[in-house]
Amino acid sequence: MDMISRYDSDKDGKLSKTEAPAELWERLSKADENADGLVSKEELESVLRRDGKGGPGGGAPGKGAPKPAPKEEKASA
Repeated sequence: MDMISRYDSDKDGKLSKTEAPAELWERLSKADENADGLVSKEELESVLRRDGKGGPGGGAPGKGAPKPAPKEEKASA
């Protein structure tokens, strides 16, 4: 079950402020690209891809892309 389905009480495929817990909505509302007060699955996926946390090249949505190992710095003599 995805996040939208879990909280989508009116089953319109989108989340509104009244459907999501306050802490979740605070983060989700940033995905409301068309400023209609609703977050669709497409808007959420778009933000996750843009932020490198899912979609093509970024692993499964919500999982995030693996981060490269830090490069070791050599001490100068």
